[in-house]
Amino acid sequence: MSSAADRRAEAIERIGKVRAEVEAKDAEKVAKAEAVKQRKRETKRRWAQNNPERAKVLQAKKNAKKNDRINARLASDPAYREERKAKRQEKYQESKDQLAAKRRARLEEVKAMRDKLTQLTTLTPTQVIMSAAQSGKARELTRIIYTGVDPGKSGAIASIDQDGTILKVSRFNQADTEGRIALIIGDHFAELEECIHAATIERVGAMPKQGLSSTFVFGRVYGEAWAGLVLSKARVSSVTPSTWQSDMRLPKKVEYAAHKRAIKAEAETRWSRTFTLDQVAAVRIAEWARLKGPWSRNATAGG
Repeated sequence: MSSAADRRAEAIERIGKVRAEVEAKDAEKVAKAEAVKQRKRETKRRWAQNNPERAKVLQAKKNAKKNDRINARLASDPAYREERKAKRQEKYQESKDQLAAKRRARLEEVKAMRDKLTQLTTLTPTQVIMSAAQSGKARELTRIIYTGVDPGKSGAIASIDQDGTILKVSRFNQADTEGRIALIIGDHFAELEECIHAATIERVGAMPKQGLSSTFVFGRVYGEAWAGLVLSKARVSSVTPSTWQSDMRLPKKVEYAAHKRAIKAEAETRWSRTFTLDQVAAVRIAEWARLKGPWSRNATAGG
């Protein structure tokens, strides 16, 4: 019995070795065949690069022959026709499902961004200060820097301290590139100290007789300004021009250029320094935010 078992074990071992050798040879053949195919593909690719016109003609002939074969089989074989139809429907449904999944993911992303924006823009000053105290940053985050934004390619962003001192003014006059205004705003905040940033952007819309192209550009720039403020983690609010100009008792608007010059002259008197016309509105909006805005001292004291 033991000798028979030994012979059986030896036979199984020999069979295993033979099978392993056969599999190794088969794998070697497959590898060599794949290498040959790869060399042929590489040769064809180089030839097509060196002879683009001839390669294009040959590919067109090849596609025509393939289409002729498929059309002939479709005409003579109903089963094949149904099979092709089923494959097309399956591929269409797969693409449709992938697109729906992408849309759902995008909607979830937008919803998360909207929720974050709502959280950033609706917290009261007292809530933010209490949160800072709990996180150990109360000393840094009880200070508020007020920022005003005059949106538009000829606008600016300006930040002032709690006592009205101007800290920084950045102009948008070199913001022709799409997305540049958001980067200017991000760089502006990066140079300020860590604290509560209360930003107010002027809420404006399309002007009468404004062309479609200029209206679209202004809308893009306005959106970039909002994006830059939110991504800089500022607490953002908006104010109409009539509101902040009335609250600050500025000259009433009669003619646009004269109105801008009057505001510029008043600001230069207030801060004893010179401004450009595209800087002054942002500075005055920041001052309005400090005195009258939702994050002013009265609002902070009232919670």
